[in-house]
Amino acid sequence: MNENSNFQHYITVCSVNYLHYALTLLESLRRYDQTCTFTVFVTDLRKETIPSSLFTGDYDIVCIDEVAESTDFNIPMLASYYNILEFNSLMKVHALYYALNVLGYEQCTFLDPDTYLFDVFEHS
Repeated sequence: MNENSNFQHYITVCSVNYLHYALTLLESLRRYDQTCTFTVFVTDLRKETIPSSLFTGDYDIVCIDEVAESTDFNIPMLASYYNILEFNSLMKVHALYYALNVLGYEQCTFLDPDTYLFDVFEHS
């Protein structure tokens, strides 16, 4: 079990060129829930290629190569088959699987990176 299992966890999937949208999503989430945790799954970079300035500790970044290394999914093959938009859509389910089964969250909510909240997000 993850140490943050009592907090609401959100995830998103994006290419690095959409990272600013993901961080704006996080900003809107934190307006209504300062205790939520957030993971961005980046689909087009390896972790060592991301500038260290992006690792603020306010959120987690998981690169798709990390998902590939710790699951049975043939992600390199999938990446070669789909264009980046299709691949990002496909990776949503793999990101949820990774968050629940590898990171150990009991539950999490997926939101597209270009989502912005204007009110409290109700969970059912």
